[in-house]
Amino acid sequence: MKQRLDDMLVVRGLAENKSKAQALILAGLVVVNEHCVDKKGAPVKETDVIRLKATARFVSRGGEKLEAALETFAADVRDRVCIDIGASTGGFTDCLLKRGARFVHALDVGRAQIVQSLRTDKRVAVYEKLNARELDLHTFDPVPDIAVTDVSFISVTLIAPAVTRAFPGLKEWIILIKPQFEAEQNEVPRGGVIRDEVLRDTIVKRFTAKMALLNWRCDDIMQSPITGAKGNVEYLGIFRKS
Repeated sequence: MKQRLDDMLVVRGLAENKSKAQALILAGLVVVNEHCVDKKGAPVKETDVIRLKATARFVSRGGEKLEAALETFAADVRDRVCIDIGASTGGFTDCLLKRGARFVHALDVGRAQIVQSLRTDKRVAVYEKLNARELDLHTFDPVPDIAVTDVSFISVTLIAPAVTRAFPGLKEWIILIKPQFEAEQNEVPRGGVIRDEVLRDTIVKRFTAKMALLNWRCDDIMQSPITGAKGNVEYLGIFRKS
């Protein structure tokens, strides 16, 4: 008899609960019969060999991306109020809390994505079905002074004006830069993976130039230690008001 992969992870003790199981699957950390499976409802049999790639430190691999940036940029989030734009399952939020953040506003345009352990954490406020381009229409208490962002299928330059209006006192903004979503339509090959290093460099430079026009200066940039789900090379940048 077949069972959902997320349920099987809990049954076998590979995840504490279904939410954590789904986060592991979506992060690409679950291997079934030596093949990585990233669909939480994938059917599996009792005879299937299931293992984790590695012990995950955060609820999703996004946490490892952000941690690398915080280390590289020497950005201290201890006792700070943060906003996580594009929180998804909560990898960035989890990382911020583990590094001492006092409070995190976690928002996403989707719903029912953030893991239960973060949803019930008193240090986290969850906002679902919230379009980042409408941030300035909402009130956030306590007011954040640092933002982190991981969004897909939209350019960060389209949400930057709302971020600026909503948080005039924002001191730092750490952005996961995804060239495939910052590129012009004719620059993205079939399959959506940009392998041309020169093209990626052009896209990133163009992105930072656009952000500068929106009064956000890029003070440092690094390549993400982990690629995107399809293998896209990503970057992390720290931006401050210019």
